[in-house]
Amino acid sequence: MRRREAEKPFAPGMYYWLREGPDPGTFDLHVVSDPHGDPMGAFQVGRVGGFVGPLGADCKEYARAFEAEQTELDYWRSFQVYKAYLDEEYRGGGLGTRMYELLMAELFDRLGPFMFAPGSCTAPGATSFDAQPVWTSLARRYPAKGFGQKQLRSGATYVKPGVIAVLERPEVAPHPRRDNRLKRRLMP
Repeated sequence: MRRREAEKPFAPGMYYWLREGPDPGTFDLHVVSDPHGDPMGAFQVGRVGGFVGPLGADCKEYARAFEAEQTELDYWRSFQVYKAYLDEEYRGGGLGTRMYELLMAELFDRLGPFMFAPGSCTAPGATSFDAQPVWTSLARRYPAKGFGQKQLRSGATYVKPGVIAVLERPEVAPHPRRDNRLKRRLMP
């Protein structure tokens, strides 16, 4: 299937496609702008215990707790973001959170209920400081374990990793929260 045939509308002036990644148990989500099709962002996720390896001790404990509470969840149907990118000019307008929710919705359509974790669940520091507020926002909207804040010796704070349970298909908002700023960037 050619890319253009697989594109679906995401928001005014934005399209996306999800495809299985090059490695077993991986998926790639790409968001592009129209009419040029310039890349705006992309995510790559992998099945835990497969391509991305097992979760670290804390995240594994959170996943096992969800598994015990929710019979429809299975540790082996957990996914972790191992690469995420959003072009700098599109940051700060809610688009990153919407892209994560879009990815969650697409995976739910293919797999049913699953667990979702940031890269820092297997590799400490793998989730950027820019992505941490996105995970905090998702943890407020969906059942989550972990995601507390930790103070570093330098004085900076970071979000401890956790696990989100995707028990229903997320509804993806039609527009970012701060849509006017994003619209100005997309309009010719």
